[in-house]
Amino acid sequence: TPFIEKKMVRITIPEGYIIESIPESIAIGLPNNFGIYIFNVKMQGNKMMILSKLQMNTAIYPVLNYDEIKEFYKIIVNKNLEQIVLKKV
Repeated sequence: TPFIEKKMVRITIPEGYIIESIPESIAIGLPNNFGIYIFNVKMQGNKMMILSKLQMNTAIYPVLNYDEIKEFYKIIVNKNLEQIVLKKV
């Protein structure tokens, strides 16, 4: 069954802290429009918004695409493990 999973997180950076590092935004897709993944980080003043969207357009994939799907999910897992690092000033 096709599905879309969206997550949005809003973070307020506390006074006295600066961002040392944040995950980079990415957008990747599977061949034949099987699925897409978008991870977007936006800053506005001391507010950070993180949007994650996973859209899978089919539940059945050809065996020939197994390696691509495995790599696709590996990228998603690794992206979700990245950290936001704050530094006290």
